[in-house]
Amino acid sequence: MAHLREAAELTNRERDPGQWAEIQHAIADVLIDQGQYREAATVSAGRAGSARERFGPENPDTLRSRSRLAYVLWRQRAAHRDAEAAFRKLIAVEERLLGAQDPETLARREWPR
Repeated sequence: MAHLREAAELTNRERDPGQWAEIQHAIADVLIDQGQYREAATVSAGRAGSARERFGPENPDTLRSRSRLAYVLWRQRAAHRDAEAAFRKLIAVEERLLGAQDPETLARREWPR
């Protein structure tokens, strides 16, 4: 985590949003692995917002970021309702964009319960 935090200090969201997003993604993964779900949610929300701004709300990268945020919310037991709502919104978008039988859509339907 220390190396990722150092890398985050060296990235610039405005200058290279892709690099910044990848570092944030890696930080969120480590925080999830460490069980630090509240902090992972904050990092994931920032990355999802950045992806939405950069690519639009229905871009695959944005949807993956939103999925990660929903998962982190689910891991925070107090946020199950928020996670369920987030997963349902993702499923609706993916069914419309990808189809009901697409692997991404099917995987999302199996969100953690």
